[in-house]
Amino acid sequence: MICLWLCAPVVCPGQVQTSQPHAVAVHFTVFSRQRLTGLCYQPKPRARSVGVQFFPQTRSERFGYRGPAELAFYEEADWAEYTRNKAANPAAALPGPVAVARLPIGMKEALLLFVPLPEAQAGGPRFGVLAVDDDPARFPPGQLGVINVTGRVYTAQVGRTVLAVPPGRGENLAVAGPVEFRLACREEGQWVAAGHHAFTVGPSSRVCLVLFPATSATGVGPVIRTLVDAPASKAPERTAALLAPAK
Repeated sequence: MICLWLCAPVVCPGQVQTSQPHAVAVHFTVFSRQRLTGLCYQPKPRARSVGVQFFPQTRSERFGYRGPAELAFYEEADWAEYTRNKAANPAAALPGPVAVARLPIGMKEALLLFVPLPEAQAGGPRFGVLAVDDDPARFPPGQLGVINVTGRVYTAQVGRTVLAVPPGRGENLAVAGPVEFRLACREEGQWVAAGHHAFTVGPSSRVCLVLFPATSATGVGPVIRTLVDAPASKAPERTAALLAPAK
């Protein structure tokens, strides 16, 4: 399942939209094309904020969250000011979030991809967030996953296999050892090479290629980032205690 929050809710296939807020409990990691700093979130209502650190080539550490399905991220400086104001005035208003992730009901492990909004308004969200189901049971070791957040349709060749790369996340592909990933797209009726990526997949690792929008408005080739991890060795998130059900 995949869900992107930009300016308004997007209903994913199989997801029913209702007017009532839903509570979710999820573990998540974050990633972006560029390393982001100074962001935080609330692991659950009335909890202290937790800083979120992005890494340049890997998923972040795992975090935990229990609360409404709309998970908001804030500037740490804005949240610190809100905390000071709330101490003097319990009715102090929350700061405006810089990003909001809509978490589909039932998702337990999520990869949150932050994508800069091309026309962000002053004081409004600066990032769209793509929530991708990252459960190891659905994305096991020895698999290649491709997540396309460019909005453009591509075709990829992996060895002798040709696969469509639509926006969002496609089907996983079993791979092993050295892999060459070639990307093409249709431009004015012609096939155009859009990228080439080489990497190696070990038996205990899984590889996720994230296709971010091109750095120029006229570019057709995406910025490709490679995420490699071994989910079996994943450590518990440091916010586990905050998610424990109340006794």
